[in-house]
Amino acid sequence: MSAVDQVLQFLSDQNRPFTPNDILQGLNQKLGKSQIVTTLNKLVEQNRVIEKNCGKQKIYCVAQKSSALGTSKETTVLEIERQNSSLALKLKDVEDQLEKKRAQLRQFEAKPTKNQLLQKKQDLEDEIKQIREQLKAYPEDTYDKTAKDKIEREYRAVLKEYNKRRKMCTEMVDAIFENYPKTKKHLLQEIGIETDDDVGFKVKVQIK
Repeated sequence: MSAVDQVLQFLSDQNRPFTPNDILQGLNQKLGKSQIVTTLNKLVEQNRVIEKNCGKQKIYCVAQKSSALGTSKETTVLEIERQNSSLALKLKDVEDQLEKKRAQLRQFEAKPTKNQLLQKKQDLEDEIKQIREQLKAYPEDTYDKTAKDKIEREYRAVLKEYNKRRKMCTEMVDAIFENYPKTKKHLLQEIGIETDDDVGFKVKVQIK
């Protein structure tokens, strides 16, 4: 069986879009990648396969055939098949983008959670507040300024990290929400993210 026949048979049997790498694996590497790409280009020129650019890669789907009897009904069927092929290509593109966002989300979730950072931040705020209350009973030159500066540095570091992760989380959620069919509130509930408003959190201590 020729390379053209093998590639066309694979696409026809599967009847959905594939990248050259997908076809390479699907054929158990019986053909080289360059041979597959050359074959796909030839099939596209013959209008037997549809090509679609998806970001940095191309995907291919077999063109649906219809009997050429010239009737209006057959013309409509052919147009529907073409639309189905186009929609299948778009669906493949959206699925690829969604999988990338999910991978980014999994990587983000492996880091300390927002609630953990909030708790650490709250603990530091409480500690600073207690120290300031204690300092009111002493002259300026009697308290340990070094300890105070250390705590404030730790607080600033945690606050900076919290703001950084909050921004990352917001950008990630916004990116996923672009292709999400439901509301943003439902998306947050589905992936288990709580906002500051949800937990009643506010920054209470400001350090100059």
